[in-house]
Amino acid sequence: MTSKPELSRIINVADVYSSSKPTNISIKADGDELTALARRFGILGISLLEAEIKLSAAYSATEEAATEKGKGGGDVLAEVKLKTNLTQTCSVTTEPINSEIDASFSQVFSAAPKSIAESFGESLENEGFSEDSELFDLEASSEDAPEPIIGGVIDMGEFISQELSLRIDPFLRKKGVKFEWVSKNDEQGGAKDNPFAKLASLKDSLMDGKEPK
Repeated sequence: MTSKPELSRIINVADVYSSSKPTNISIKADGDELTALARRFGILGISLLEAEIKLSAAYSATEEAATEKGKGGGDVLAEVKLKTNLTQTCSVTTEPINSEIDASFSQVFSAAPKSIAESFGESLENEGFSEDSELFDLEASSEDAPEPIIGGVIDMGEFISQELSLRIDPFLRKKGVKFEWVSKNDEQGGAKDNPFAKLASLKDSLMDGKEPK
């Protein structure tokens, strides 16, 4: 059983296609949703999450989508402005630290999305390359891949949540705070035994033809 997303806002794709103008929606998470999202992301808290979204019909060039134009088929372009206020833990001092995320981005949603790798392969075939070519092993970035439209709807709340998770810095530090490696031997005045020192020692030993220490 799939649990309900912490932030859910269902958009009917047919409504987007039935409008002659772009559809503008606003999302503002309430207190319970903010608490649940902070728990999901493993941070101390979220005090604000707002998104302004413009949805536009963008018909796919494929014949399959073209036949569905009157039924809400094809693609949907989402243009998003996201603003959040977060409370995280400093990765060095473990003290609470406030941060903001203010981002603008866009995403295409498709009723029948095709993977970039598949599209890339078809392009190569059209250029005369065979499936045995090493070029078919290349992994294209999924950043530009369309998100799926399932059952004629888009959960824009969950999409926003996922985008936010990608923008949270997991190693956030307070201004002026630097991370310094200190080993037990360093504290006792002994030789450094951090991993970088060990690698350097191993490299020197191999260069000298000696057994590594």
